[in-house]
Amino acid sequence: MRLTCPSMRISAILKINRSKIANKSSRSYLNNSGIIRLGNNVRIHKGFGIDVIGELSIGDHSYINPDSIIVCRHKITIGRNCSISWNVTFMDDDLHLTSNPKQNHEIIIGDNVWIGANAFITKEIIIGDGSVIAASTVVTKDVPPHSLCGGIRAESSESK
Repeated sequence: MRLTCPSMRISAILKINRSKIANKSSRSYLNNSGIIRLGNNVRIHKGFGIDVIGELSIGDHSYINPDSIIVCRHKITIGRNCSISWNVTFMDDDLHLTSNPKQNHEIIIGDNVWIGANAFITKEIIIGDGSVIAASTVVTKDVPPHSLCGGIRAESSESK
């Protein structure tokens, strides 16, 4: 595996489209086929980990707090105005050799979504606009728009 940037060591703050990626022990890897798209005013705080072979997109005015991890082998889309708390993990692949490479592993996070601390977002998930994912939730099923979702192997409760 040849990397164009084996480790994006950011010395202080990287600014793209008025977005900020802060450093302090950040662990970031971008494969030569990987793509990262940041909207305007995206903030990714220190201590994050991003491993991108696929395509990662983060919409305008979203932020990711420290110690969160994004493993993107296929495609992860985070919408606009999303608030992602501490230590949240996104993984769009199991990272097993037995995984079917033709399977759609995409994660889609809608606009105006709040994700609480220590949440884990698994592959093949769509979280609808305006939803809230409670702290320490493991999301294994799609979450309808404007829902509150919580627990281990979380089930959503659609708000009316």
